[in-house]
Amino acid sequence: MVNEASIRKVYKIRVGSSLLVKGPAAVTPRSGRMSVFAADLPLDKRIIVPEGRMIPVTANAEGLVEVIIGSLGSIFEVEGLTIPEDWVRIPPSLKETLRGDGMVIILGGVDSGKSSLSTFILNYFTSRNLQVSILDLDVGQSDIGLPATIGLGIARDPIMGLYEAETTAMYFIGSISPAPMTDKIIKGARKLAEKARVRGSVTIVNTDGWLQGEEALSYKMRLIDALKPDAAIIIGEGEEEGSLAEMLKGEARVLKAGRPRFIYRRTREERKRIREKAYYRYLRGGTLGSFPLSRVEWNRLDFRVLPSRNVNLLAGLIDGEGLMRSPGILKRIDLSEDMVLIYSRGSYPVERIEVGLVRLKENGCEIGQIRLDREGIEEGDDLLERGYGLSDRF
Repeated sequence: MVNEASIRKVYKIRVGSSLLVKGPAAVTPRSGRMSVFAADLPLDKRIIVPEGRMIPVTANAEGLVEVIIGSLGSIFEVEGLTIPEDWVRIPPSLKETLRGDGMVIILGGVDSGKSSLSTFILNYFTSRNLQVSILDLDVGQSDIGLPATIGLGIARDPIMGLYEAETTAMYFIGSISPAPMTDKIIKGARKLAEKARVRGSVTIVNTDGWLQGEEALSYKMRLIDALKPDAAIIIGEGEEEGSLAEMLKGEARVLKAGRPRFIYRRTREERKRIREKAYYRYLRGGTLGSFPLSRVEWNRLDFRVLPSRNVNLLAGLIDGEGLMRSPGILKRIDLSEDMVLIYSRGSYPVERIEVGLVRLKENGCEIGQIRLDREGIEEGDDLLERGYGLSDRF
């Protein structure tokens, strides 16, 4: 939100130049012709940039832009385009490959621009009256849905960022790092991809930035084998990206894309604050409810070593289709009554409860995350910042 401490300024942008606007901020084009990721901005219509996001406002015709910057926001004037030239050629080249209802997966390391390229491609197709589904597999900083979940969204018109897509389904993972939950992510991704294909729309799969090491590359290949995309875009030219391109030969059409010139790296505090706001948005106004212990799935946790009170573990209330209807917090385990106590605001039919690794309070504040290893359960908070792909690049 933009508050009383905000600063209002008007910028004149020349053709081919850009403003990088970091939220919280509000942008209102006053004259000329402006765009964000190839989406035209209507004159005199205010665009909100949330905290932790950054958009490139590019002038296609010289004009004025009014910007209101919040206390945590900022703005940078840059010469030239903020996206690589090869990005412009990618969407038209995908048109025939996807044939209106295909799937493309975006792969790259941390700070490679996956979300930005996904938005750029989405805007190309929606501007041509095509519906686009977004499958967001970044459990650390999900643009669609809640952290520790993967989400399916839909867009019918151009957007400023993936966070503007309409969330239509979420699949509970329970961790903000992909490493301990690769099998579960793949299972959920397949389920959400099936829902997207039923719509008959182009599907863009945005992934996390975990590429380093054999385990990461193996995970990405297993994911691709499960989803069977028509095309894969690899951002960057590092060793891991090269290995992935070689492994993908024969699996899908492979396109390569450059990294953007400018980078916005979220700080540790920003990442945590964004996650906590998302948790609270889904949890506020919740109440306590009891559920049979037999309906709880523990995701490799041994509940017998957990405390009976103040467990404070993120949980998912799962429906009969296997999708998360609402998040909750496991508060208490009562073995004498074979019951658990869950804090949530959901009043939906619940098939089962799935318990995750993230510990948090009712106000959304993260306490820590349980680490799974071969010896058992070890609690720590380091995994809260060891997630992969937790920043954006523009």
